[in-house]
Amino acid sequence: MVAEIDRLEFLRWANAAHPGRGVQAPGVDLSGLDLTSLNLSNANLRGANLSGADLNDPDLTGAKLSEANLHGVMGVNGKEQKRNSNV
Repeated sequence: MVAEIDRLEFLRWANAAHPGRGVQAPGVDLSGLDLTSLNLSNANLRGANLSGADLNDPDLTGAKLSEANLHGVMGVNGKEQKRNSNV
């Protein structure tokens, strides 16, 4: 089951995350959210729905994205991604 979340709630999670641990949002629906330039280092986004999300210039160092839906994600190069993550 994927839980829905809005950008404001996600920003609260990201800001409240322990610096070494990162935001914990496995299985959360983040589809279509503007996540531009967010610090998502060490984030747990396993199984999250990121379809259509804007991921231009976020810090994804150490982020866990296995099983995340990345279809239609706008990446750093501005091009749409066309696959699911199997990382």
